Amino acid sequence: MKTSNYIIISFFVCLFGGIFALFLAAKIDPRGSSHYEIITQEKVLDNFTVVVAESGSNIKLYTAESSKMVLNYSKEDTCSFPSFTIKDDTLFISSNPPGNKYYQTEILCKQIKSIDGKEKSQINLERTISDTLFIKLNKSNFRYFPGKNSTDISFNLIATESEIQIGDANIANLNMNLHRTKMDAWGSHIKNLSGKLHEETRLSLGQIDKINIEADSTSTYRLNN
Repeated sequence: MKTSNYIIISFFVCLFGGIFALFLAAKIDPRGSSHYEIITQEKVLDNFTVVVAESGSNIKLYTAESSKMVLNYSKEDTCSFPSFTIKDDTLFISSNPPGNKYYQTEILCKQIKSIDGKEKSQINLERTISDTLFIKLNKSNFRYFPGKNSTDISFNLIATESEIQIGDANIANLNMNLHRTKMDAWGSHIKNLSGKLHEETRLSLGQIDKINIEADSTSTYRLNN
């Protein structure tokens, strides 16, 4: 058989194989189709300025005029709000119920002053919700991607055995104390950076105007100025 015939046969095998795989994916997971229906649930919350993400919780934080909790999910799935309490200006939110699978709980509020991430929690801060924010993380994940046109924010950050990603952010002051933590802030502009790195911490940073970092012999940091 000619080489050109082998090429043609291989092309059609790959083409129809790919179509068949997409068909199976749509059958197995209806969310793979563009026609699935989205269900939205909302729950009004009392005002709070502190968020405690309990072990295993998965949340997104937004700015809004009123405080509420929102779930968006496919009609084919079942989803329910995680348990939570509000006490002394603090929202305590628990891990997702078993039926929530991979869904994040969206939390809207006027202002947040402090975030406390417990073990295996995932926290996604979508937009600036305060001029100054205190963040404490323990074996958790934190993401902040507000966009290039975001207003300046200042962070006081304490983290242990955590992962932190910050992108396209304008940060006036970033003071940190990191232990066995990996932090990536490429693409961000930090005017004033200070703090300490301990126990094999890895730090990657974007544009820095002023820096005062102490790192032990096991920790490293890279700058992209």
